Amino acid sequence: MYNTILQQLKGQAGAMTAHRRALHRIPELAWNVPSTTAYLENALREGGLEPVLAFDKILLAKVGRPGPAPTVMIRAEMDALPVQELGDLSFRSPGRNSHCSGHDLHMAMSLGLACGLKAHEDRLPGQVVFVFQPAGETALGCKFMVSHGLLESLGIRAALAVHLNSATPLGCVQYQSGIITAYLDAFYISLTGRGSRGYAPHDGVTPLEMAAHIQLILGSLVQREVDAKERVVLSVGKAGGGTVTTHIPDTAQVWGTTRCFRSEIRQYVLERIREVAQGVAAAYRGEAAVEFNSTPALINDSALARSVAPALEDLLGPERFAAGGVPTMGAEDLSYISQRVPTAFLLLGGSLPGAPGSFDESVMVTGAQALAAALFGIWGCAPGGKNA
Repeated sequence: MYNTILQQLKGQAGAMTAHRRALHRIPELAWNVPSTTAYLENALREGGLEPVLAFDKILLAKVGRPGPAPTVMIRAEMDALPVQELGDLSFRSPGRNSHCSGHDLHMAMSLGLACGLKAHEDRLPGQVVFVFQPAGETALGCKFMVSHGLLESLGIRAALAVHLNSATPLGCVQYQSGIITAYLDAFYISLTGRGSRGYAPHDGVTPLEMAAHIQLILGSLVQREVDAKERVVLSVGKAGGGTVTTHIPDTAQVWGTTRCFRSEIRQYVLERIREVAQGVAAAYRGEAAVEFNSTPALINDSALARSVAPALEDLLGPERFAAGGVPTMGAEDLSYISQRVPTAFLLLGGSLPGAPGSFDESVMVTGAQALAAALFGIWGCAPGGKNA
């Protein structure tokens, strides 16, 4: 059955490509994904599955039934980014949104595997729950699922996902146990001064100068205060305030992110961001309020890796499978799932040179097969698996 499913996935290449291109044309943001949801529901029903919408937000489709093998979640994200596509694809995204992170390919791979498994449903040793998740780009979708008890209600015992990764060689899969993505902390510094006319700055307290000095200090904070052997990034993504040239505003903002791999370094950097913001504001006789929005690091379970890695190596061979590698500075909201159940997160090389969102569609077969190998490895019935 396992080898038959792998062969069937090769035959699904055309269908996965068609799904990817259709989904690419309907990029939707965050929680607002009605057209994407409707497309996926129709495609799943055509494949013989019965999709349901949990909490009016999360699209689920089950294959198989609970058995001796653990129930496994396979996750794909539905949302796009507010980034206008610049390429010249024949199926280019209209409007100002696009699937430049590859979520359209993730959905297509999950559709292909779901339909492939459905044909062998009676022989599966356990149940698979395909989860199509909104709000992946905002790191809120998996957090919502965990906080609403979805894992427990579905009996999930392990989780799988594959993600396109520009640093992974084309057509290859990288997988390792331990930390995979960084801790991400978005910081929001709100500065309050006192507005005044531009010709009388002495009557006001300018938050724009506070923002400028905070940026300068934060720009060199990591270099000056964190050991160079630590992998830490601090970036300011938005700063400023005001609306006209003739008036000093009351407020300004400095927004950015910091990423790292060790919790103690993370805490130090966050404390210093708060100290810098409040200290500079106080020096100008203003005020600073600092808020953080944090996403934990994603950790691949070491025990699960002993089943998944051999199955992937058997499938791909040493030339296309890399066990190990450097964790990515990217963030991933599947990290909330990895805190609750053993998780295997695979990185797939599919990026092409050119505009963001340029992917080699042929890697979808590799990605779907890798998910199948990981699934059967968890179940202990894939070549190279612990019980094979």
